This record gives sequence, C-alpha cells and structure tokens, in this order.
Amino acid sequence: MKIISVQFDYPGSSRYDKLSRVLEYSIKKNCPGAEFKLIRIAAPTSWRTKKCFASNTVKLQRWVEEMEATDDDIIFLDCDMIVLRDLHDAFKMDFDVALTVNGTGSIPYNGGAVFCHNTQAARDFIRLWNKCNIELYNDMRKHLKWRTKYAGMNQAALGYMLETNAAKPHDMLSDTRKIKASESIVNIKRLPCSIWNVCKNDWRTMNDKMYILHVKSALRTAVLDPRANAMYFRAFSAAIKIWRRMAFEAGVIKTAEGNEQYELPQFLTSYKTRKSEARRRNKLALRAGRRRWHTRII
Repeated sequence: MKIISVQFDYPGSSRYDKLSRVLEYSIKKNCPGAEFKLIRIAAPTSWRTKKCFASNTVKLQRWVEEMEATDDDIIFLDCDMIVLRDLHDAFKMDFDVALTVNGTGSIPYNGGAVFCHNTQAARDFIRLWNKCNIELYNDMRKHLKWRTKYAGMNQAALGYMLETNAAKPHDMLSDTRKIKASESIVNIKRLPCSIWNVCKNDWRTMNDKMYILHVKSALRTAVLDPRANAMYFRAFSAAIKIWRRMAFEAGVIKTAEGNEQYELPQFLTSYKTRKSEARRRNKLALRAGRRRWHTRII
C-alpha cells in the first residue's frame, strides 16, 4: 500500500512543510508497512481565477501519474493531515474507490482522503476526475455552478463527475454507488468523515475509533500560531493536543504542551467587549425608535 501526498512550496511560508513532516511521522508510527511518498511542487506562478484552483488542478494531474506508475493500492492524502490508526483496515472493504463524506453540513464530500484499490476501474475513475477538473477549470461559469454545491476545485469536479456519470440516479444516502468511467463501472464506497477524515464537525469529539485527523482551516491556525491558539483551545482542545503531541515526537515543535497558557490577546478582548456593548446599545435604540414611531402614528 502506498500513501501519496502533494505539497506546494509557497515562497516565505513553512507551514505546509511542518504539516507534511508531522503527516510522514504519523504514518510511520501508526501505519507500519505503508510506503509514503511526498511530492513537492513549486507553487503555480499563474492561474485563471484563484491560486488554490490551479494548485488543486496540478495535484490531481499528479494523482493520475501515480496511479499509472504502480500496481499497489493507493491512498491520496492532503499534506495537512495526521494518521491516527492503521489505514490498511480500509482495504478490507469492497470498493474500487472510497470517498469520505460529511454527515452534517452543506458540502457532501471532502476530497482530502481518497482510497483506491489499484483496479482498472479505479484508474479510469481518477482519469475521468482529472478530465472533469480540467473542464471546469477552463469554464468558470460551469465551475461556479458546481463549486456552489461541492466547494473548491477538485470537489466541484468530483460532484460534477458523480452526478453526470452516474450508473443510476445520484443517491446521497447510499453507502455505496456506481458510476461509469470509460469502459468501467466503478464501485464507490462512501466512508464517514467522522471516522476516516475528521474535520471541523468532529474536532470536539475526538476518540480512538478515528483514523485520520484533517488539520484544516481554524485547527491549522490553532496548532501553528500560539497567539491564535487561545481563541480555539476550548473548542478544539482534544484535536490540538493530538497534533501537538505528534509534532513534538516528530521533532517539528519544541514542546508538546498546548498553548492554553496563552491568554486571549487584550486587543481581541477589548474588541469583543466593545462589539457586545455596541450591539446592546443598538438593540435599545431600535426598541426606542419603534416606540417613538408607534407614538407618532397613534
């Protein structure tokens, strides 16, 4: 089994380097026997709409190349993740491709973790996904339509592919489904993000049944920036502690202690106080205005 991750090197930033080093360590610790490959690519210097859309397009093209270059089963992971349990367990299930799905929220899929048995159907799936991604990247109007529902670049292309190439009507409630890719019928398994790709909705309830922690958005800020940590610590304390402990073992940070000792910066405290007071005054003024208005009418 191979685990592939793509990291873009953005000038003046080392945050993704730190994240990918922790990912690599977590794989060695919790997924023994897996071969890890980190593909480092220079950040795109030109793009049509957003830099991240160009980066994701390049990433998906590299996925196609990796699928073609091996006969092993493959897991594609974003570099801002850590592995918590042995991912060989996923391949005990019957599928060509396994995708992680959100149980709550408006975005159905999260493309940060994709599991592929190296079958012809899985290779056709990745090729078709890449083809749909390029089509949307070159058509901003079509991309906007699908991005509104599925978000991002790769996820928008994934949703477009699943809905337009379905072997049967699209069913978001089914655990398995099939789509047509080239001459193949692809058997797709839907894995819950709450277990296989833990994101924002589940950071508060970390447990030992989870396989992958996705260190994205607010959690990424919390683990990398001590000043921001205090704002998120109560909400994401379990996830922050897990990542920091792993990062300390990997030698990426100097202490495993979380940043709960940092107090909320004074300027944020005063800002919150001012905002709350302003909101209270506005409500009082609005009520007074309504009373005066009624008085004048009467």
